[in-house]
Amino acid sequence: METPNRGNWIVCLGGEDWWYHSHAHFDIQIMKCLSEQIPVLYVCSIGMRMPSLRRDKLFLTRIKRKLKSVSRLLQRISPQLYVYSPLPIPLYQQRLGRAMNTLVLRTQLRAVYQRLGIKNPLVWVNTPTAWPVMEVLPRRGLVYQRTDDYAAYDFDNFNADYVRLIDDKLIRLADLVVHVSDELHREALKITTHSILLPQGVDETFFDFNGLPPADLRMIARPIIGYVGGMDRHKFDTLLVTQVARNLPDCSFVLVGPPDPNVDALRDLPNVHFLGVKRHGEIPAYVHSFDVCMLPTAQTEWGLKCRPLKLMEYLAAAKPVVATPTPASVSFAQAVYVAGDTSSWIDTIQRITEPESVDGAPAQLPAHRLKPWGALADKLLKQLRAANII
Repeated sequence: METPNRGNWIVCLGGEDWWYHSHAHFDIQIMKCLSEQIPVLYVCSIGMRMPSLRRDKLFLTRIKRKLKSVSRLLQRISPQLYVYSPLPIPLYQQRLGRAMNTLVLRTQLRAVYQRLGIKNPLVWVNTPTAWPVMEVLPRRGLVYQRTDDYAAYDFDNFNADYVRLIDDKLIRLADLVVHVSDELHREALKITTHSILLPQGVDETFFDFNGLPPADLRMIARPIIGYVGGMDRHKFDTLLVTQVARNLPDCSFVLVGPPDPNVDALRDLPNVHFLGVKRHGEIPAYVHSFDVCMLPTAQTEWGLKCRPLKLMEYLAAAKPVVATPTPASVSFAQAVYVAGDTSSWIDTIQRITEPESVDGAPAQLPAHRLKPWGALADKLLKQLRAANII
């Protein structure tokens, strides 16, 4: 495996697994762009908790797909982009488990560093629990991608206090803290002067897609009310969607994304369709085929601070969007239908889907509000060079 021999490396401790999570995430998209100029090692997520055998219906699925990912080891994706899938021991509840995990992962990364000739990289951390692994390894600089309120995740076997402690430490240590949420950015500014605020980017395919609807959508009755993304309980308001779907039996509700027990109640409704996980390159075809895009964000601490990438993709596709009221949706109020309760959702969808309805045409969003990933990567690169850490 021939390796790049120029420039400084970026080692990104990612928040997702390259091999089975959607690539529609900030870290993956930015690393793809940056690797066109700088060698990048993307390390698949080591997680922040151990799945629960007793409570997690997808326990075996999660374990199997992680082991399959780990079997890929180190892969070269493009001339200057490598992906490594480490084997973690995600025992974050107890100090001994965390120490074992740190030792095992650090040993693996040292071997990969040696294989690729990485000596003094810029370290980019997305998963906070990865920091203890990197803390003693050499680095040129540190970037903390704080695109979520990680301690607010609603998981079983999750040590929120431990994650919050590392989160605070990373904010203070990082040469640059990257936010997409105004709320999180303002929080960080209380303890660091190195926080920057960037929007979520958009894949340019969403702006000009003109292909055919996907085959699994063609037999579904219209109008189609669609959603793309995760359906975890801290993200997705299942009760709201259940009530809306029951009251709009002539509409088809299509959910594209990984299955989650949180949405099991929707499976009994005849007008709700689960289409499963799709590759990132397939998503524009689905979004452009929806009659209405929905964003039923759960009213949780996480939901009120997140900036969903899917909202940007819906808007880039110029589709009508109905969303629960969050800072993210309200910030695009000129182009989004913000509906505060079930009856408002029902009324809004009915208005949009009526034949010849003027509500079916969304307002035009100023072009500067939607940025391609390449433009954001260029802006970040300038920040990194100005800080002399790349």
